[in-house]
Amino acid sequence: MRFPIIPYRLRRLYFAIILQLTSLISILVIIIIIFFLVISINMYSSLNSKLQTEKEETEKVRLRKETLEQSANLIKNEIDEANTLFTMLIPDKEDFFTIINAIEVISKKSGFIITEYSVNLSDSSQEKLSISVSGTGDSNTFVNFLDSYAFSGGRFTTVIQLNFYNNKVGVVNDVVPKLTKQDFEFFNRIKNKVSFNLIPVASDEGKLDLNYETKENPF
Repeated sequence: MRFPIIPYRLRRLYFAIILQLTSLISILVIIIIIFFLVISINMYSSLNSKLQTEKEETEKVRLRKETLEQSANLIKNEIDEANTLFTMLIPDKEDFFTIINAIEVISKKSGFIITEYSVNLSDSSQEKLSISVSGTGDSNTFVNFLDSYAFSGGRFTTVIQLNFYNNKVGVVNDVVPKLTKQDFEFFNRIKNKVSFNLIPVASDEGKLDLNYETKENPF
C-alpha cells in the first residue's frame, strides 16, 4: 500500500497558510475582544457618569428637602411666636387686673408715676377695657411714657384722649436760665407726640377745675 507523498514545498506552503490563517483568526479575535472591551469601557463610563449625576441630583434633592423642612419649621415657629405674642398683646377678652398690671409696668419702665385710674364702664366691653389714668412726672418721664406706652406693658395699649397741665410756680429770686435750642427741640418732640390741652393750675390748688375741654384721639 502506497501513501501519497506531499512534496516538501507544498508542505511548507500548507503550514504557512495554516499559520497565516491562525494568525489572522487570532488578530480578528483580538480585534473583536478589543472592540467589545472598548464598548464595555464606554458603557461603564457612561453608566458611572449617569450614576454619579443621579447621586448628585439625589443629594441636591435631599438638601433642598432639608432646607424646605427647616424653612417650614422656622416659619411655623415664627407664626406660633407671632400668634402667642398677639394673643398676649390683644387677647380675646380683657380683664381689669392684667390691664392694671400692664399700666404699672409702663409706669415703672418710663418713670412716669401713675397716681390713680378708674374704669369707664360705659366705654368698655369684653374686647376692650377703657380706663382713665392720672399720673405725674417731669418732662423726661412724660416723653418716656409717650414713647413706650403702646407695647412695653405687655398689652397693646392705645390713648384715646390726653389732658396735660402744669403747676404754676411763685415768684422766686433765683435767675431763670435762658432757654436753649435743645430746650425748644425737646418741647417740639413732645408736641410731635401728642395734641394736648395746656391747662394751668389755679392758684388755689384745692379748687382745681378739671372741667376743661379735651381733644379726641391725639395720636
